[in-house]
Amino acid sequence: MFVVEDTHGHTVLLPMSWICVYEGSSNTDPSCNLLEEVRGIPASSEQAISEATARKEDLEKQKGKEEEKLKEVMESLKEETSGLQHDKETKEKELMELSKAVNETRSQMDLAQSELDIYLSRHKTALTQLNTAKQTLQTTSDTLQERRPAIIELQVQIPLTEQELKKDQEELGQLMKMDHDARHVVRELQQKVDEAKSSLSSNRSRGKVLDALMQLKKSGKIPGIYGRLGDLGAIDEKFDVAISSCCGALDNIVVDTIDTAQKCVTFLKEQNIGVATFIGLDKMKVWEKNMTPIRTPENSPRLFDMVRVNDDSVRPAFYFALRDTLVAQDMEQATRMAFQKDRRWRVVTLKGQIIEMAGTMTGGGRVLKGRMGSSIGTEVSQEELDRMESKLNEKVSKLQGCQERRLQLEENVQRLQPQLREMKNTLEKYTNSMSSLADQETHLKLQIKELEANVLAAAPDKAKQKQMEKSLEAFKKDFESASSKAGKVENEVKRLHNLIVDINSHKLKAQQDKLDKINKELDDCSSVITKAKVAIKTADR
Repeated sequence: MFVVEDTHGHTVLLPMSWICVYEGSSNTDPSCNLLEEVRGIPASSEQAISEATARKEDLEKQKGKEEEKLKEVMESLKEETSGLQHDKETKEKELMELSKAVNETRSQMDLAQSELDIYLSRHKTALTQLNTAKQTLQTTSDTLQERRPAIIELQVQIPLTEQELKKDQEELGQLMKMDHDARHVVRELQQKVDEAKSSLSSNRSRGKVLDALMQLKKSGKIPGIYGRLGDLGAIDEKFDVAISSCCGALDNIVVDTIDTAQKCVTFLKEQNIGVATFIGLDKMKVWEKNMTPIRTPENSPRLFDMVRVNDDSVRPAFYFALRDTLVAQDMEQATRMAFQKDRRWRVVTLKGQIIEMAGTMTGGGRVLKGRMGSSIGTEVSQEELDRMESKLNEKVSKLQGCQERRLQLEENVQRLQPQLREMKNTLEKYTNSMSSLADQETHLKLQIKELEANVLAAAPDKAKQKQMEKSLEAFKKDFESASSKAGKVENEVKRLHNLIVDINSHKLKAQQDKLDKINKELDDCSSVITKAKVAIKTADR
């Protein structure tokens, strides 16, 4: 920036690019042209002000002349339209007189119409009252005729509906009990079928040895065979994995004595069927003293105590197979219980992980389950299973039929209950209204006779009515005639008025346009002068 002083002694900051002419300098920077242009603005603006001022003075003189011409045009128009104005004023006076006649004839017509209406009103009122009473009587009589048979029908239908509803409700109550019992039966049968299938499948999977031995027992040749240990007891499904994992003896064959076991071994060798491990119950009695309940760490269950049997004689065999094995929720609890200060325990978790008394741990492999059922059963044949399934299907079919009938009855009850309430409410409503409707009917019949007499009494005199109507018609004609005359004169007044307006508008418009043009040019000159003065001040700064 560069600091300079203007002609009035004021300090001004100018861009360096503007400061391009120095004394003795020959700088020809293009930006110097801008400074030269600014220096030339005052002179050119003064010239523009001078020209615009001179033009403005000429326009002021011309405007005065045109305004005088406008006055002359307006005076001439007054003379030109004076005849039309006179005709208009004459017609307006004539219209005022005719309007008075219109108003007088209208008043006479309205008065005559009012007198006729008043004279006929008493008869019309009586006739209206009679027609209203007849219509009300017809409605009342129709309602009575409709409700009498409806009441009889409701009095018959309500007891029948109540009887039907009661019957359906009683049957529904019985079906709900049957449904509950049937569901219980189906659940038990389904459980037995599932266990029978499991037992049959297990027996098949265990192979020829067990099948041959059980067939030997059935034939009576070796009656001392009890069966597979796992089939002689039951345990809750919660402990299925635990006992299946830790009790290898579940597949051993239980027999009454060692002699019976020897016979079975001999039979298997002779028939070349296979081998099996046997448990002789006569050698298991030594374990009976250990079967009583004991105290366990953290009061955890002893797996042996969880086994249920039908024959207590086989319980020692289960103790022989399980001993004091405990059940833990998880491996953390199993570890705590297994290594007690005073004793070590054999522990199995619900997931089948085992800690032996020696401290070894087993687990993490394939989970074993299903080696003992949740209920104690006997060996089931395919024929017995088929019969059980047939019985189950029969019970399921009956249960489904019971449920379908129950749904049907529930729908009937839900439909009949509101229907019965509505019928009772309608009956009560109809019954209560019959007395009042009958009284109303009697009253209306008497009232109609009185109203008919009133209509006859209020009947107008035909001659007088005709005379009044004739008078009214004459007043109507007078009014129409006066209105017609006044309308014609009013149209003439409008025509003269429009004609005067058209003449004035046409001639005045041309002169007014000239004056408007001069005023616009004067505004333009003033604008030029203002802009030039602003430019001078701006250039000076």
